[in-house]
Amino acid sequence: MIDRIDLVNVILVVIPITLVGVVFGLIVHITRNVWNAVVVHGIWNLFLAGRIIRVSAFEDHQFNAIYQLQITSDNILLTGGSFGVESAVPAIAVYLTAILVLLRYTVRKYSRDT
Repeated sequence: MIDRIDLVNVILVVIPITLVGVVFGLIVHITRNVWNAVVVHGIWNLFLAGRIIRVSAFEDHQFNAIYQLQITSDNILLTGGSFGVESAVPAIAVYLTAILVLLRYTVRKYSRDT
């Protein structure tokens, strides 16, 4: 199910992709190893694309998963629009939380080192 491209759908793709990029960048910065970000990305894909967890607003994306959650709302902020739940507002909140936790860890790490 692909909706027409509009400003809301573009925003709901650009913001989460940027935030996830910041998360992976902070992981690399903190650990000084790009492979840690690769592993985190792989684990994310294993769970969501590997049919362990399925969260979807689209009925035509049916596949069996260990844990399944069907979003019944038509609200684009909850469904993520054309891109899916990974760009919905709850997912954005998770990305922002991860960024804050990683930034806090970075600040504490560098304040101890100085």
